[in-house]
Amino acid sequence: LAATSFSIQILKIQGMSENFHELQTNERFITDLIISTMRDAKSINGNESLFDNNNGILALTMENSMDSPTKFSLNNGNLYLQKGTTDAIKINTEAVSFNYLRFHQVTYPKAPDQIIIDGKLKSKNATLANTNRPLTFHITTSLRKL
Repeated sequence: LAATSFSIQILKIQGMSENFHELQTNERFITDLIISTMRDAKSINGNESLFDNNNGILALTMENSMDSPTKFSLNNGNLYLQKGTTDAIKINTEAVSFNYLRFHQVTYPKAPDQIIIDGKLKSKNATLANTNRPLTFHITTSLRKL
């Protein structure tokens, strides 16, 4: 009986570990994509962005006019990327969803514009619902040019 209980606990821990790894992988992929896109952008499109909102939108003006605007937008817990007039594609996996994603613009004289990004990812794994911990993240990135 003790061995069975121990085995079940090990399986639960393994599931929790795999679950958290999925959250971390999504967070890393998404933040790396936003950072690299920001560095390639010409400017932040403040008219099409939605700052300081739990369902944030970040719109960027790109060097290539075909890719403008490039938008990151949160809708129903999923993050979408849209370049120019192409269809938006979901960039998080089916295993996770966002509780929120906020963009905050910071500007300083003689410095590239910055974006502070706050987000919280959660797992959709119902079997681990009582033991799931969401993953929160906070990053700052900036345009490469003034």
